[in-house]
Amino acid sequence: MLHKIKIMGMDCFYHTRLETSDRTFNSNYYIKAGRMSITKKADEMPGIYRKNYLAVVSGKASPRNAVKAFCIECMGYNRAEVTNCDTIECPLNLYRPYRKAGDSDE
Repeated sequence: MLHKIKIMGMDCFYHTRLETSDRTFNSNYYIKAGRMSITKKADEMPGIYRKNYLAVVSGKASPRNAVKAFCIECMGYNRAEVTNCDTIECPLNLYRPYRKAGDSDE
């Protein structure tokens, strides 16, 4: 049986749930596991990026700050790597933060 899963308010994907499982994706088990995962990730990242990350995952940040959090995490928390990112396959490449003035990416 396919179940539609919502992540951060968006219908994202379908998941086949095992019929033997008594847990649903709305159960406290999955909510608690998600919070633990977010807390663990926040504890392991450099402190300078933690506040923005927590605002993003709680839904209180702007889309611009969400892109910033994504790019920083993708580049291993190295701001210089975000500035010099040349991953043209990434759909956020043109919107990445810390771009140099006049950087056209063309």
